[in-house]
Amino acid sequence: MYKYPKAKILVVDDSAILRRGLIKLLTKLEINQITEAEDGQIALDILQQESFDMVLLDWEMPNMTGIELLEIIKGDEKLKSTPVIMITAKGDELLRAIKLGVDRFIMKPVSESVTLTKIAEILEKNKGLSP
Repeated sequence: MYKYPKAKILVVDDSAILRRGLIKLLTKLEINQITEAEDGQIALDILQQESFDMVLLDWEMPNMTGIELLEIIKGDEKLKSTPVIMITAKGDELLRAIKLGVDRFIMKPVSESVTLTKIAEILEKNKGLSP
């Protein structure tokens, strides 16, 4: 399995349990620079202060949804190159996220192997983070 100790990831989900599960998966890739946000507005505030190698983004959240944050990220000159993996159970609305420029999807319930593979695919082609 690849390792990415230099990768910096933002995990955005209103469920603390799901955030913890994603963080546990990220540590399997030896990613230890992980920041958490419980909604899109908090995540946006963080993104405006720091840069990340990837955002793992839940679709449904209070205050600002994942799709609203995705639209802001992909429309912002500074943020648009940040890869975003959308985590959702909403298969019927995926086309909207694709049109906005989402990089990958993870469907709920989250599969460990699929999640690790999709994260590694993006990190492999991202800014010299290859193992």
